[in-house]
Amino acid sequence: EAILAFEKHMLDYQAHLFGKLPLYEHMLQEGLAYGFQRDKQMRPVIYYNIRKVLDSGLDLEAFLDMLDYLLLYT
Repeated sequence: EAILAFEKHMLDYQAHLFGKLPLYEHMLQEGLAYGFQRDKQMRPVIYYNIRKVLDSGLDLEAFLDMLDYLLLYT
């Protein structure tokens, strides 16, 4: 059941992120967010620069999509 729920989440929500690679890659290269190593429990440590996000005019939905994209690869 958990595997089916995960597959549904991937198909319904995260699958569209893969088609937007250039957009998210550009945002990440600007330094809006980045991953830095992992903590003792092996969770990714994510830093985001709110000042740069606000200055870029990025809306909340796009920002959360960018973070989801980053978490897919960390």
